[in-house]
Amino acid sequence: MDLFTFALSLLVMYIALTYGYFWLVIVIGAILIFMGKSKHILIIVIALIIVLFLLRGTAYESYSIYAVALGIGAFLLMNKEDTGDTYNPEDQYGDLLKGLGGGGGAGGLGGM
Repeated sequence: MDLFTFALSLLVMYIALTYGYFWLVIVIGAILIFMGKSKHILIIVIALIIVLFLLRGTAYESYSIYAVALGIGAFLLMNKEDTGDTYNPEDQYGDLLKGLGGGGGAGGLGGM
């Protein structure tokens, strides 16, 4: 799952909770968990739903948006991938076929 989809879903959850649509919060959370297919998304979404429900109706309700931002930050930290250098001097194609539009298949330039 990409960051934009996750962040937008959490913001819609926050807005739904603000207007009192609790069922929509649960439905969006269930869809996020089902589509995320990973443990860290499950943990973040369930923790965020619990925190948002606990903050609802208290003096700290205005801090709910910070809880959403913290959930997005946790998603960024848990989805950190190793972005090492992709340059390989042993590669005979010079990384041309791995970039934008490099074919290599039957219809690509590799078949000529």
